[in-house]
Amino acid sequence: MVSAHWASAGNRLSEARERALGSLADDVANWQDWYRRSVVADALEALHESATAHRSGR
Repeated sequence: MVSAHWASAGNRLSEARERALGSLADDVANWQDWYRRSVVADALEALHESATAHRSGR
């Protein structure tokens, strides 16, 4: 979550800042998707290989 805070109520982001925050949110979502697909999958694969090797006595 990304938020903006002001000392007084009623303020809004400019269109440019709103677009910039939207772009940042897109970048973060893409990074999270990549991380979940690659890093987590790699860790699960390594765990599986380790368990399989241990079970077969390697």
